[in-house]
Amino acid sequence: MKKICTVVGARPQFIKLAVVSRVLRTHFQEVLIHTGQHYDHAMSAVFFEEMGIAPPDYNLGVSGGAHGQMTGRMLEKLEALWGRARRGKNCGGDPPVSPVKEGGST
Repeated sequence: MKKICTVVGARPQFIKLAVVSRVLRTHFQEVLIHTGQHYDHAMSAVFFEEMGIAPPDYNLGVSGGAHGQMTGRMLEKLEALWGRARRGKNCGGDPPVSPVKEGGST
């Protein structure tokens, strides 16, 4: 089964993920990455629990700081994770065929 890597980190993205993830998982092996941007239970875990979203496979632990700083840390950590995947060491061994970034929340 081909692999899709979904990246989320904030409340509006979790709400979209509840629907998108269910569809993706019928056709792909989804690897779910949480950036850690929203880390408080009320801003993150509660959505996974109440909307029946699978727990993230990876949490980048990026929180706090200016938006540019968080974005930079997210990109560094995603690049490292995907680099390990290309070498067969993460994301279930095979690299994802495509990343999905839930966006549009500003």
